[in-house]
Amino acid sequence: MALRKDGKALNKKQKITYFLGAGASFGSVPIWQAQSTSMIEVAVRILHSLKDEERYLTRDGREEDRPKNKMLHDIFSNLKDHGKLAKQYGSIDIYAKRLYLLGLKEELNNLKFYLSVYFDLWENMLAGERVEHKFNEKSKVLFEKIDKRYYSLFSILLEKGDSYPKLNENVSFISWNYDLQLERAYESFLKEETTSLVALNYHFPFMENDNMESNKIIHLNGFRGMFQVNGFRGMFQGTIEPYETVDRKYTTDRATYLNALFNTYSDFNKGRVAEMNYHNTIRYAWETTSAKLNAAKSKMRETNVLVIVGYSFPAFNREIDQTLINEFLAGDGNKKVVYQDPNPNEDLINLLFKNFKNLTFEKLNKKQFHIPHEFLF
Repeated sequence: MALRKDGKALNKKQKITYFLGAGASFGSVPIWQAQSTSMIEVAVRILHSLKDEERYLTRDGREEDRPKNKMLHDIFSNLKDHGKLAKQYGSIDIYAKRLYLLGLKEELNNLKFYLSVYFDLWENMLAGERVEHKFNEKSKVLFEKIDKRYYSLFSILLEKGDSYPKLNENVSFISWNYDLQLERAYESFLKEETTSLVALNYHFPFMENDNMESNKIIHLNGFRGMFQVNGFRGMFQGTIEPYETVDRKYTTDRATYLNALFNTYSDFNKGRVAEMNYHNTIRYAWETTSAKLNAAKSKMRETNVLVIVGYSFPAFNREIDQTLINEFLAGDGNKKVVYQDPNPNEDLINLLFKNFKNLTFEKLNKKQFHIPHEFLF
């Protein structure tokens, strides 16, 4: 058996968990206040295109001229308004918490829908074009379609499987992000793109299910891109079948996307008007199911090496964060924490981890996430 320098045996099956915050996607997705600003900019960009250009929407293979289409204008005017409200309250998450506390369920569902539309456009098209996004007069930021650090991470963590690459069985992810950067980066290691998020979930489980502990990633705030309406698109009345905000095959260009969004929005409105059971896959931690939280607690309890990337432990997530940290500390075996953040609040982290001795701080590397020595050797 191999020994460490201190004479203790190395455990080749140590569990490694990456705990991801917004900073983990900083190279591709605007965060905090910048995300609200970006939502507004995306909405304005689309509204200008609808105003200044003739927009052709296709139905049944025939082109219909629909300049200044009212429904599309309504969608992106609403997206703009939600971005302004999120900016007013400091972040999308804080504004969402306000709606939840006030019991404004319909408005919260609207926010989730428009947020998914924003992420669809941003992650599939706008960031891929390296849009020059201006946050203030002094700085401009160029975003990549996928943060390249995810590529680097998977090149090390993935192993060859029978028919497609698989994540090492001892590695898991817990994320506060509702972007799909992690999933899309994994997909880049497949032979070809999947046809849908459901198909991607088959290769790399990330959706909520009855056995969440088997998932390789748990999204504490849910993830963007899908919603369910009781009674629609199911085989039988009363069934719930998930479908994407806009089917992936329609995200090739903006005109095609807008045409598909036109039809999707009709279904979304039917669900609201009929007061049917609506579910969005963006499901904030305070709305989370016990199954998801229990799965996250289980992963933390089994974790030996916890790598925290770009997460500031904001106050409104603190109760859940502390619960998960307590599970980590209570678990058996050797424990180690690596905290990667550009501006770490060491006092806060030490307080949360109760002055845990085996905790190190690292600057968040712009080129690569931390790879534990325990994994490499």
